[in-house]
Amino acid sequence: MIDTSDAIPLRDAKHRKNMFTASLTGSAIRGPAPYEVNFDTGSSQLCLPYGCLDKSKLTVLEESVRDCWGTRADKVKGQIGITSRDGRTTYVVDDYVFYAMENEDGSDLPADADAPMNSAIMGAYPCPEAFTYALARKYCKSGFVYGIVCENQTGELAANWDAFRAYLKIGIDSSVAGKLNWHNYTPWFPGQIELQVVNLPGWTVRLSFPKVNGKRIPDIVVPNQIATIDTGAPDLTLRLGNDDPHRKEPYKQYFNDNGPSWYSKDKCRVAGDGVTVEVSFTGSSGQTSSYRWTIRDPKGRYVPNGMIVGDWTAGIPWGEGPETPTNRLNLGNSIYFFIQAHVWDIANRRVGFRFR
Repeated sequence: MIDTSDAIPLRDAKHRKNMFTASLTGSAIRGPAPYEVNFDTGSSQLCLPYGCLDKSKLTVLEESVRDCWGTRADKVKGQIGITSRDGRTTYVVDDYVFYAMENEDGSDLPADADAPMNSAIMGAYPCPEAFTYALARKYCKSGFVYGIVCENQTGELAANWDAFRAYLKIGIDSSVAGKLNWHNYTPWFPGQIELQVVNLPGWTVRLSFPKVNGKRIPDIVVPNQIATIDTGAPDLTLRLGNDDPHRKEPYKQYFNDNGPSWYSKDKCRVAGDGVTVEVSFTGSSGQTSSYRWTIRDPKGRYVPNGMIVGDWTAGIPWGEGPETPTNRLNLGNSIYFFIQAHVWDIANRRVGFRFR
């Protein structure tokens, strides 16, 4: 098991109901600290409401700009910190640049510290503007190495969510690194900058189905996938093929329209009860690791951490473009139920996983 005593908890929020939450301190945070924010590997910016900030400890760099979510904000810098699991280490970045959010009329967006959900977010996408990257740059002694370490995996999803633990780990020692399945990252579209390491090749998704009248249905296999892993999204989201097999016999009976509120029913469907999902990852050495689960909901309701399938022409998970080809999938956060570590080694341009 990986030592998490000096790691940063992502699952101990007192107020927020986000799936992953970081608790921030530092002189820029106006008490009572810590201030809980959504931890999101699908974003890069730190966006905090002005109401939770001590303006006397901030330097305003730009006024009335827009953050990555389109919210009116000031671009500021100040001291942001975060504390380890054992309370012995506080990781601090002085003069960190982030966004102080406002209402549209220019007034301060309230702190809303006790609300179950709010718009505050800490991006963990591995690029220079992310707070996690700044922590790794300051505290890692040998290269920028950071990632998410998980405990209490059971092979189940929503039923065991409360028992699940995850941590932000700054620095991974060599004994752990040697046990990871690494992919030596290479660009996958023309002009890609080298730090876009979350769009990772090497994935295959296989779907298996219950028998129909005692006869086995052929599996659906979706190879050569490029993965984004987004803690801000619960579901595995992908396209199955240009013939949309989820719309046809014998498969269509295993997909339904009872998805989350944000998805388009005319462009995608949700895998239903009895569908077994296997996700495989092949690293640069040829080693293949995998995890699997079976979706269980005989009443046909939406199961968080399930699977959403987009039609070939759907903008699910993304509209097609130079950076979003049809084989790009979003693994969502369910992957963390099945791995012990997901590590970004930016100095060596590689991404590693230790599967359960």
